Amino acid sequence: MRSSMVFLLSLVGLFNAHAMAEEKMVDPTRPPDAFLQGTTIEQGSLVESMRSLRLTLQSIWYVESAATATINNEIYRVGDRVGEWAVTDIGANEVTLQREEEIMRLTVFEQGQLSISKESS
Repeated sequence: MRSSMVFLLSLVGLFNAHAMAEEKMVDPTRPPDAFLQGTTIEQGSLVESMRSLRLTLQSIWYVESAATATINNEIYRVGDRVGEWAVTDIGANEVTLQREEEIMRLTVFEQGQLSISKESS
């Protein structure tokens, strides 16, 4: 009786492990599917430029009031250039890049995901 119960629980465990392995993992930093599939929007040149660069904002650091951003494994400061784009601002959760009249924002978090609160003593 005990061995059949152990066998049954093992079988259920294997089924659950297989179902979990097939579950789709979601990357919170992945661009929307429409962007990856090449859907055109009004700013087509901006989309093409972003696609060719494949920019990934990995982190933002503040050290002694100087902000740095890690984009595609390279460290940038305000004023640096990423290809044709100039880094114009590094905020708490986004980096702003500009090329002529076009502005691109790379974000670390999805909008509404970051919340900051102040605890009273």
